[in-house]
Amino acid sequence: MHRYWLSNLTEISPGKKLYLLEQFHNAKELFHTSEKQIMQLQGLSQANKEMLIESRRNTDWQRRWNTFLESGLGFVTLEDDAFPIRLREIANAPYSIFYRGKLPDNLQYAVAVVGARQRSAYGQTVARMLGNALAKENVPVISGLALGIDADAHKGCLEKNGKTFAVLGCGVDVIYPRSNRYLYEELVQMGGGILSEYPPGTPAQNYHFPMRNRIISALSNCIVVVEARKKSGSLITADYALEQGKDVYAVPGRVADCLSEGCNQLIHDGCGIYISAEDFLKDIGSLNHISLSKRTDLKNILEKEERLLYSLIDFTPTSIGVLMQKTSFSFSDLLRYLEQMIEKEVIAESPANFFVRTKIL
Repeated sequence: MHRYWLSNLTEISPGKKLYLLEQFHNAKELFHTSEKQIMQLQGLSQANKEMLIESRRNTDWQRRWNTFLESGLGFVTLEDDAFPIRLREIANAPYSIFYRGKLPDNLQYAVAVVGARQRSAYGQTVARMLGNALAKENVPVISGLALGIDADAHKGCLEKNGKTFAVLGCGVDVIYPRSNRYLYEELVQMGGGILSEYPPGTPAQNYHFPMRNRIISALSNCIVVVEARKKSGSLITADYALEQGKDVYAVPGRVADCLSEGCNQLIHDGCGIYISAEDFLKDIGSLNHISLSKRTDLKNILEKEERLLYSLIDFTPTSIGVLMQKTSFSFSDLLRYLEQMIEKEVIAESPANFFVRTKIL
């Protein structure tokens, strides 16, 4: 109940809530501290102190907490072990997260896909195809459920039965925009989740969205900006990602297209260039970013000799001649091992006498 109380004090910033935790160790201790102690705090404004005191006097928080427990929504705070690890590590971390459905897996590699609300047909196609590709590789998509690119990425992921998570700039029980109601429902039904740092019932406000963008980037290992104007919320998300040490990719566009100005600028500034879903997946695989939960123990499916070959084959074609040079296998044994690996669907022959990985293990 005490953590729920502190989470509902939206007038107090996340940074000040962390300050309060440092002073009082937990929300329960803060709730029961004296008014005199609160008024002596140095890190809060007079208005914040008075609001803290009044909030305890005028609201039946136990009743409100019991009502929340009946809502079917979830709730975690920095005081809970279940709080997402990636959020815990960022500057200005939210004190709490409300959610419907599930929280992202801490160990699973995730990609944020963001972009313009008024996107082009080109942007729609790219976002949808990327969502498809990530779902096929069991990589969750993180986005904001907004019109345009956000919704396209969610839809693309769901089309291939993937998991996707939406971070809102309102309460998790508030569907915004209303036109995305079906997407909101399907996202949860497919094993994903709706997340927000704002308490249930909080309406969408323009100033909420820049803040929620830091959560989108934090929950992801990297982000892809599909289309963005020169000044847009997507670039705010990209800035947060760079501050958090995440990789940022941008989809290039025509020089004269206003929807590509932001992406082209990101590329000019040194961000990764998104050319295709296939190349992007190669990049994140080769950088060893795929999480432990995504990987499969090689010993479970490959023999010793096959594991050696797998280590020599990448997502770019490797010739049988190169494999002969790098191993001590006879030609007949090499062919036999390669055929076994093809049957196990971990590699493929493409083109003839060249081999590529088909799975990240």
